[in-house]
Formats: sequence, C-alpha cells, structure tokens
Amino acid sequence: MKALLSLYLIGSVLLCSSQDIASIAKGDIIKGSGSLSFNQIYYNANGKMPSRNPYSYLLNGSINLKILGYIDAPFNFMYSNLGSSYTQPTFNQTSLHPRYKWVATHFGTIACSYSSYTVSGHLFQGAAVDLTPGNFTFSAFYGRFQKAISSTELTNSTMLQPAYKRLGAGCKIGYNHPKLGHWGLVLFSAKDMAKSIVPPSVGAPLQPQQNWNGSLQMQKNIFKKLSLSAELAYSMLSENTKVYEANTALPTLLQFRNVNASTALYKAIKTGFTYALKRGSLQMNYQRVDPFYRTLGAYYFNNDLENISAGFTLPFFKQKVNLSANLGVQHDNIKQTKLSTMNRTVGNLNLQVNASKKLNLNFNYSNFLSYTNVRPYTDYQNQINPYLAWDTLNFRQISQNLSAFLSLQLKADTLVKISLTHSLNYQIAADQQNQKLINSNAFFNANLAFAYQRLKSGETLVLSVNAGRSTVNEMQLLNISPFVNFSKPLFNKTLKPTLSFGYTNSYYQGVASGGTFNMRGMLNYTFQKVHQFSLSVLMLNRSDRPATSLYTHQTRSNETTVSLVYSVNMDFFNIQKPKKEKGVVSVKAN
Repeated sequence: MKALLSLYLIGSVLLCSSQDIASIAKGDIIKGSGSLSFNQIYYNANGKMPSRNPYSYLLNGSINLKILGYIDAPFNFMYSNLGSSYTQPTFNQTSLHPRYKWVATHFGTIACSYSSYTVSGHLFQGAAVDLTPGNFTFSAFYGRFQKAISSTELTNSTMLQPAYKRLGAGCKIGYNHPKLGHWGLVLFSAKDMAKSIVPPSVGAPLQPQQNWNGSLQMQKNIFKKLSLSAELAYSMLSENTKVYEANTALPTLLQFRNVNASTALYKAIKTGFTYALKRGSLQMNYQRVDPFYRTLGAYYFNNDLENISAGFTLPFFKQKVNLSANLGVQHDNIKQTKLSTMNRTVGNLNLQVNASKKLNLNFNYSNFLSYTNVRPYTDYQNQINPYLAWDTLNFRQISQNLSAFLSLQLKADTLVKISLTHSLNYQIAADQQNQKLINSNAFFNANLAFAYQRLKSGETLVLSVNAGRSTVNEMQLLNISPFVNFSKPLFNKTLKPTLSFGYTNSYYQGVASGGTFNMRGMLNYTFQKVHQFSLSVLMLNRSDRPATSLYTHQTRSNETTVSLVYSVNMDFFNIQKPKKEKGVVSVKAN
C-alpha cells in the first residue's frame, strides 16, 4: 500500500506552485471530497425549428482526493442522453515542487521564465532549482524541450509534425542590494539530437538546430528619484548543425563547436527610465530587437522592431483625480532590408475621478494608427511577380476607442444600498488607402442601471436599459433593450426566488425589424448547506418582419425551456496524521 501511494504521489497532477516540506509535515494525509449534480431539461418551440431535444438529462459527478494538503487528484464523470465521458488523473504532465526554506526544487513537466529574450515559459520535462539564501540568488534547470517525433508516427495523427529530440539547460545568477540595485546574468543553451530520428524524405526539410543565448539585466536607482532598468541579450542560432562549412563572419571568440555557416548572431536591447515626481511619475522606454531574433527557450517572439514609448502618472486634488497617459511609436525594417516599412503609433489617456465616497468617474481613450511606407518605384522594376503593384501597400489602419464609466451611490447605510451606474463605449476602425476609406466600422454602446438592495433581507431590484448601435460600411443596426430583475430570499435565505424580464427592439437602416421578449424565473433552495435544488423557466418570444429580417419564413416564434437541477457538495473522509499522544491515525468520515 505504501509503495502504491508513493507511486501515486509521483504521478498525480499537481495544481500548485510549490510545496513547503515543513507545511506538508503538519497537514492531513488525505482528504476526500466530491460533488454530484443531476440536470433535467424540458424544451418546446413553436414557429421555428427546435434547436434541441424535447427532453434531455445530464448527470455530473466528481471526486477529488487532496493528499498532504497540496496534491489534487480529480476524478470526473458525465452521463447524458447524448453520451458519456470519464476523466482521471493523467501522467503526461506531472510536476512536483518541494520547497524547504530558501531552497525550491521542481521536477516533471515544468517551465521557467528568466527573461523575455532567453527562457520564457517554455514547457520541458526535467528538473530545476531556485536558491535564495540572501542577496545572491541562483536558478538552474535541465530537461527535454522537445520530444522526438519520427515520420512513422505521423500516420496516426495529422496534428503532429516531425521533430528532433531537443535538450536544454540554463541558469540565472542574480544579486540584489538596496544601494547597488539588482543585477542578473542569464545563460541558456539548447540542442537538437541529430540521431534521435531519421529526417523525413518528403515535405519541408527538417534540420537539427542549436542555440546559445545569454542576457545581462540590471535595475538601479541612479539618483534619489531616477531609476534605470535595462537588459541586453544575444542569441546565436545554428539553423543546421550538419553543415560543415565554417563561419568567417563571427568573431574568433565565438568559433566553437557546431558554429558553422548556418550560424547567426542576433541582439535585443530594452531600457527604461522612471522619474519620481513629488506627486506621480514619468516613464520612458526603448526597445530594439534584431530581425530574425529567436530563442529556443520561448514559443513565439516578436522581432525586427524598434519601439519608443513615454508616459506619465499625475494625481491632483489630494489624489481624488488621477491622470495617466502613454504614447508610443514603433516601426519594423530596422536594418532596411525589406521593401516596405510598417509604422505604428499607439496612445492611451486615462482619467479617474474619485469625487467622493459616493461618486466615481472613469474616462479612457486609446488610439491605434499604423501606416506603411514603400520605397521608390525603381526598387520594384526587377520584381519577379508582375501582379504585386507597388502602390497597393500605401495604406493606413485607424482604430480609436473611447469609454466612460460613472458610479453614483444615492444611498448607502446599514439597511439600504441604492446606486446608479452609467457606461459608454465607442469604437471606430477604418482602413485608408490612397486617401480613401475602404472599410469603416463604428460601434456604440450605452448602459444605464439602477440598483436597490436591502442588506439584511437580501432583497434586490435592478432596472437597466442598454442601447447599441453598429455601422458596418453602409449598414446600420440599432438595438434597445430594457431589463428588470427582482429577487428576494425567504426562510432564512434558504429559498431564493428570482424573476427577470427583458425586451430587445431591433432596427435595420432606421426601420423596426422585430423584437425579442424574454422572461426568466428561477427558484433556488438550499438544504443543510450542501444540498441545492434549482428550478429555472425561460420563455422567449421573437417577432420578425420579413421585409427587413433574415427570418423570411415566419414572423413569430416562441421557445420554452424548463430546467430542474439537484446538486450536492460534501466531504467524504479525512485521514489525519498520527497523534503523538495516542500514536494512531485519526479517520474522520462525513
């Protein structure tokens, strides 16, 4: 039994970041809990094709074993008139994270994030350690970043792609000091095992790769109010380790094993300044990433870009008003190797007003503008494809978003809470080519809500109205939707009835195109805190005008859905650690 339990501890799926060994010694051995729910649904439709069966049922159940207070082993099953399923803890992605004081270890399927330019969230199977004894920190890992997949395995799955077995290792050394700041060095290397598979004879060529990567990080207060953060990273990547031709372009210092004609060196830099004002702060950031910069320690990477951004945060009137703004410009083709250059400008403005404890206002505006510049026509005279007209790349993309939110507490005491909220959102997106808008979309949405709540009884009343308008090129749609919701708990809040009404009136090109009325009633009952019964009735009535609606075969339809659900949540047992005074294992069943 002990051997099986040990094996299960290693193979269970862990849903936590780390396990403190000292805490595990104090926790329970195993605790079992679970839930069960049974849902029955009745459905009826008139005037339209039914969208589901007249009667359906669904039985859900789950059992979870919590071992040593950290390990979760869930077992789930589902059975219905449409089918059934069962899941249990699997062994394909398992991880253990034992930790003791300043030593943290990780085993199994794990991921490390040292920096965005080196190792950033790539899953691998292996081991890692984090040491934080004091001012110095040290982290290291080793494992398999990619499983070998041969061409013979592709016959069973079209989702797989052939791949070499890839091993990787890395470390990070850091130093933190109140005056000297933070300094860090990251080193990473990954290599494909060329003999792990036989390369496929058909399809795209597959070559083994190797990557050496490193970065230097720092964050320091230069003056009392000025702080600097920076990271400089280099990535040397060999696209094909089987190439025997030497690389004479790289320095002699970098001419070591597997450096060949397919090897290239790339650079990335990121810096930022923050200046603390008496109230607020100023920020400025700069980022530059070489074209084709890539690391095998990350899944995806943006490269060939230069980005400059600046912003500020300023509070006014004793921090009742907070204003913040950011503006950034970005472009690609930083080495002028492409025929076109994409430029982007992004701005954001946010205003937050806390006028009082009862009145709050938030305003936000953001815009996105990108445009493409092309080289002179002489650069295109020798292009092979005659259908690539040079002036088709002269275009702009414009996007703007404006939102506002207002919250007003009309009354707030120990008995009653009354509030009024209002929100607005406006968004426009357009494409411009040769000074002409070829696509223009605008969306507007407004909502006004009134809420009344009795705190002791739990009685709640909500009245709201929502209006939405969208313009897509020359087509205009308008929806107006009032809504009412009322609920009042009864019998010491064990029974909670809820009733809601809603109506949506639609307009197409200014002409009424129909409406939808829905009424929903819910009744929830809780028994002994673990048993819950829920009855829900939804009635939906739709009316459409054939002249302006897509529903050309009927003008009215209605649907009725009735749902009855029973659910229970409870703890089954709890096996505690042996008590010192008795020396026996305590088992508590519920």
